[in-house]
Amino acid sequence: MSILADLDLPFSVPQGVIPTADTTAIPPAFQAGESSGPVALADHPVTHIVIQGTMSDDAAVPDRLLLGSLQDAHVRLIEDIPLSVQRDDTAISVTWDAVGELGYGATLSEAIDDFRRSVIELFLELREREDALGPDLRNVLDILNSTMRPTQ
Repeated sequence: MSILADLDLPFSVPQGVIPTADTTAIPPAFQAGESSGPVALADHPVTHIVIQGTMSDDAAVPDRLLLGSLQDAHVRLIEDIPLSVQRDDTAISVTWDAVGELGYGATLSEAIDDFRRSVIELFLELREREDALGPDLRNVLDILNSTMRPTQ
């Protein structure tokens, strides 16, 4: 079963990779379907998510994945975020269990984009109010600080 079974893409993508909504930065060799091996991404923003773990039987949606980029100008990841994926009849959700943050959407890409927005907002909000945090939120901020950094 192809991971990309439900996605209508204008190019081929290596098995185990799900591109995000912004596929314009995928290297040309991938766009033309001429490469399926490693590619140096120094000149290309990271626009992929590497699948790790088992696949669910439900329409090629993975049970788990690693998020390797927030695609944000103000916050960058320094460590991949492990996400669990759940699917019901109407939506897909992704969850980062360590901090209890969620993202929802009709597709996996929408759920990941929603997660990105919410985890960035949480990170920036907790950093802004760091001095007033209780122990539980302080623990969440410690986890976030070990995973991401502001770029400015």
